[in-house]
Amino acid sequence: MATTASADDAATLRSETRRMDTLATSQGSARVQGRLVTQFSGFAGSEANAQSLVTGLRSGTPVTLTSTSTTGGTTTTTAFTLDPPTRPMGYGNVFISLALAKQQLANYGITDPTPQEIQAALTGGTITTGSGATAQTITLKGILTQRADGMGWGNIARSQGMNLGRVVSGLKSANQQVTASTVSGVAAGSGSQTQTQTTTNTTAAQHRSPNAQTRGAFSSDTSGIVNAGGNGVGAGANANAQAGVRAGGAGIVTGSGAAITARGGVNVQGQGRGLSKP
Repeated sequence: MATTASADDAATLRSETRRMDTLATSQGSARVQGRLVTQFSGFAGSEANAQSLVTGLRSGTPVTLTSTSTTGGTTTTTAFTLDPPTRPMGYGNVFISLALAKQQLANYGITDPTPQEIQAALTGGTITTGSGATAQTITLKGILTQRADGMGWGNIARSQGMNLGRVVSGLKSANQQVTASTVSGVAAGSGSQTQTQTTTNTTAAQHRSPNAQTRGAFSSDTSGIVNAGGNGVGAGANANAQAGVRAGGAGIVTGSGAAITARGGVNVQGQGRGLSKP
């Protein structure tokens, strides 16, 4: 039963890893990278540190982490650099690396790690748990070092007593949040455009049909065609018509009473009287 669950986790992990890399291509790497930075800022100690970790693991370049300490009123900033032993990774594998490192340190009671402790979890080294008589030094193999040696994520997790299912759950959630933010952004943009279009059409109608009232008959002693200003156009016999003018329309009404309209959101009916020219 445990073997089946482990196999399912591994299959889902591969699927969600590919999904994150696909999202980086379709939605833009900045959106996915931003999600990872947000996800691991607390673990890394700052947004800048998380940005450095994600960028460094993604490109296979050195990562610089900084920490600050205050002694006697003096604040000191210390920079620490770690060199990933792995080649450039996709965003999905970057997520897995950091999620496993975070979980491993948390298992030892370290939830606010120093740069040195992050380095030990990722590339190997020692950490100290407890203090005084209960202090214990533990040597970590390094998540990235094991990965560079050819180990799969499932084997790495098992060798360190970690729960791969938690990593799978976190990766799936991150993908869902990237997708949700994308859909929300498109919807907001579309709504804004619709509102602008409606406002523009309504304004145009107000300029073109200023004499619009409740209901009325359009009549003319000429051709029976009345323009937006209420002036008769052309020559002809008496023509009476009733017509509704759409607020988004051009304000032109034919002698038969049919309104020539464009798109708009508000309906009013206009009244105008055609005046023949002398």
